[in-house]
Amino acid sequence: MSRHIPDQIDRPWWRMAVGSLVLMTSAVISVALLIAQQGQAIEMTLRPEPLDEQWTVQSGEVEADRLVLRPAAHSIGLALRPSESTTFTWQTRITFQRPPGTAGLIVQADDTEHFSAFLISSDGYFRVSDYRNGAWIDRTAWRAWPHIRRDGAANVLRAECRSDTCTFFVNDEWTWQEDELTGTPWIGMAADAPLANAPFEVYFDQISRGP
Repeated sequence: MSRHIPDQIDRPWWRMAVGSLVLMTSAVISVALLIAQQGQAIEMTLRPEPLDEQWTVQSGEVEADRLVLRPAAHSIGLALRPSESTTFTWQTRITFQRPPGTAGLIVQADDTEHFSAFLISSDGYFRVSDYRNGAWIDRTAWRAWPHIRRDGAANVLRAECRSDTCTFFVNDEWTWQEDELTGTPWIGMAADAPLANAPFEVYFDQISRGP
C-alpha cells in the first residue's frame, strides 16, 4: 500500500511571506500614525474664530458660540466673513438637527450668489460645487464617503487651501482635493435645504482658522 506524503512547506518562502506581511502591516500603521500626528499638529495651529460683526448671515443667526442656519425649502442659508489670504485652514463641526439636508465650508466667495463650497449630506455623501445665481454647478458630483457620520452625529470638516488648491477632510480623513479655486474676499459656511416642505436646521460650532 502506498501512502501520499504531503509536500513539505518551503520554509524560506514561508518566512518571506510572513516577513512581507509584517512589513506591510508596519507601513500601514506608520502611515496612520503620521496622519494622526499631522492632524494633531494642525489642531494646535488653529485658533477659534469669533462670531462677531464681521460675519454676514443669511437665513440663520448666531447663538452663543455657534452658528445656526435654517434655510427654507429649496433655498440656501449661508454665513460669510472676510478672508485676508488665499492660504488658510478652515474648520468647523457640523451637526444636522433636522435632516435631510446638506451643509459645509465655503472656501471662496465673491458674494452671496457666487461662491464655491465643500458640502456633506446627512446621509453620508460629499460634493464640491459652485453656486451661481441660484443654481449649483458641480465640480465633483455627490459621492458616498464612509467617514461621514450619519443619524445626526456631528462631523468635523476641514479645508486646507494653498493659493488656488484646497484639500478637504472629513473627521480628519483625507477626502478630496480641488484645483482652480481662485482666491476671493470671503469664506464661510453654507447649508442647502433641497426638499420641499421639510424643515431643516444645522449647527456649526468649534469654528476655527489657521495659516
